[in-house]
Amino acid sequence: MELRLLESNIGYTFKDKSLLETAITHSSFDGKTNYENLEFLGDSILGFVVAKYLFNHFDLREGDMSKNRAKIVNAKELCKVANSLELSQFVKLGDSYKNMQISYNILADMVEAIIAGIYLDDGIDTAEKFVLDKIIISYENITNIVKSNIDYKTMLQERFQVSGSVHIEYVVISAVGKSNDMTFTTELRIDGVAISQGVGKSKREAEQMAAKSALNM
Repeated sequence: MELRLLESNIGYTFKDKSLLETAITHSSFDGKTNYENLEFLGDSILGFVVAKYLFNHFDLREGDMSKNRAKIVNAKELCKVANSLELSQFVKLGDSYKNMQISYNILADMVEAIIAGIYLDDGIDTAEKFVLDKIIISYENITNIVKSNIDYKTMLQERFQVSGSVHIEYVVISAVGKSNDMTFTTELRIDGVAISQGVGKSKREAEQMAAKSALNM
């Protein structure tokens, strides 16, 4: 297929078409050039852009930023981007691969290669725009991802360690529902004193919610 169709899906027109050609070329195609070096560069650019976004928009501990960056840029999420670009239709494969389904890892790597291609063709601002538009789909979605990955229990532990040794305990006080659809209520106790409660579909989620509630007091 013509590259202009892929460029339309990407939302960017390359000045140097060879960069896009390379980004979608598998090593089986001719053995001369492929996406792998671009993918290496694109992985770093993607990590930087997502880290910058998290740093600018969320008040997170370093560990939570790392967890959330990994959640956002993993191969499964990048494959969704590849599918939205209809990338598999444009991939250049050798004859031995043409009848095989392209793995999601290859498609994810090619998305990173495209990011690098955009960066080399027009600079970091344009590459960052692609990442924001295609990967960080909406502020609401990214907020939900971040909220689901914050470790409130660790944050609570660190807060109370400042004032010396304390005993933190999470006690399940109720568990209702069918075995495959339980709702747990957990009580957080510090040195035996009940501080807060949390509700969740798992014990872990209920504990996290109890810790979050205590942190907000």
